[in-house]
This record gives sequence, C-alpha cells and structure tokens, in this order.
Amino acid sequence: MRWIFILFLPTIIVAADPMQFAPFMRTATGTTDFLTIPELALWIDASRASMSNDVNNPIQEGNLVPGGDDLSLSNHTVAVYGDNPTWHSSGGAGLSKPYMTITNGGIGTLGSLSTSTTFTLVAVFRLLTRTGPISDGTFVGFNDTLNPFMSVDIGGTATFNDHFTNSMQMQNGGSFSSGLNSVTHSVWYIGTFVFDAASSLMRTNGVVLATGTVGTTAAPGGAVQFGGRSGSSTSYSSYDLMRALVWGRRLSADEITAVELQCNQDFAIY
Repeated sequence: MRWIFILFLPTIIVAADPMQFAPFMRTATGTTDFLTIPELALWIDASRASMSNDVNNPIQEGNLVPGGDDLSLSNHTVAVYGDNPTWHSSGGAGLSKPYMTITNGGIGTLGSLSTSTTFTLVAVFRLLTRTGPISDGTFVGFNDTLNPFMSVDIGGTATFNDHFTNSMQMQNGGSFSSGLNSVTHSVWYIGTFVFDAASSLMRTNGVVLATGTVGTTAAPGGAVQFGGRSGSSTSYSSYDLMRALVWGRRLSADEITAVELQCNQDFAIY
C-alpha cells in the first residue's frame, strides 16, 4: 500500500495599513464618528482631506492649498478666499499631524452652509501673531456679506477697541469676550464655539472660557470662511488649522465632550 501525504501550507494575508489611506477616510479614528452626530454641516481636516483635490497628485510639504474636501455628508465646495493657505505634512501638536497655515486669506465654503443661525464650531488651531487694522483679525466668519455677520474674532498682542489682548470674541450684533490673556498665541487648542443667541459659549481644551449673548443679527444662509469674513480683507487673521467641524445646531453637553475628546485623541492637544 502506497501512502500519499499532502502538505497544506497556511496562506498569510497581509492587511494594508489603514493609515496608508488616511487622506481619504471620512470617519474619525477613535470611538466617536462625527458623521453619526446629526446636522454636521462641514468637516475640513488637514490630516485626512485630499487637500490637492487630486488623488494622483497628493499635496506635498509647503504646497499651497487650492481648496479641499468637505468630509461631512453635506458635500460643500471648499474654496480659498484671498491668499491660499500653506500645507504642512507634520508638526501639528503632540502627534505631529498635518496642518495648514492661514494668513491673509482663508478657506471656506462657496454658497450657503446652513439655513440655521445656531451653530456649533469645534476647531483644532494655533493662533499666530498678525499686525493688522482690526486687532489680529477674524478667526471665522459666518454670512456672505460684510454686515451683518457672525464671527469669532482674535484679540492680538495689544487691546484694540473692545478686543482684549490675547483673547477671542464672539459676535452677531451683540458680543462677548473670553477676557484678557485667556488664550496664548503659538499654543494648540481645541476650541468650541456655540452660537445660540443669549446662550452662546466658548471653551478651549474642555474648559469654558466665557458665556454670553452674541445676538441674532446675521441673516441665515451665508457661507463660512476660516481666516476672515467675506467682503473684508482687513479682517484676515493668521493661524494654523488642523480640523474644523461645524454643526447647524447647538450640540448637547455630552456631544461636545465626545467631539472634543475625539479631537484630543487624534492630535494630543492636552
């Protein structure tokens, strides 16, 4: 009797590194998926957005950002206002992630972001010092006309009118400030800004800086611009941006905490 032995060798399957495809992922890397939080109107992310708008020609260190992807399901067109931001492949916060430097211009949506006048903005940023006619300028502006407008303004290294030194101010007809020396230039923050009439707030790294009334002057339906506000080149500011998320409503306290913690997990800010 002849015995025949057949040897079966195991097949080894090597899985692709998921971060190899990180520039084109649409979900968060940890436990909180931003897309599952209702009414996400805009998601700009220097780490995962295809900032070159061309998968065959990815953006490189020091390149100018020509636009970008809206990673939310709203699919807004993301365009440049004024000077193009500069893209950096690493160096952002504790995990040295990609970021873009916004100076004398900005990035934002073409056309309407939302019909709501209530917004929640969560941004991962680092303020840079700029000399200009309006303190250090506008961090973000909502509405596509000069007046009225909704905005978060940056207080520079000296007090200017009602803009305190080293502060941030929210306004929409009314206004309130985070206060003298409440933020530091060249330090990374996870900032949360809730525009909700008399119940507005701003916080950084999980700590409330101020609450107050921003008013309800601005008409709904305007575009959003990071680095200034439409129609006013004198309001351009200067800062580094890694991520910006905008919801067309007020997020709950639990939702805000979850988003902030996810951002901190992704970038190691605090």
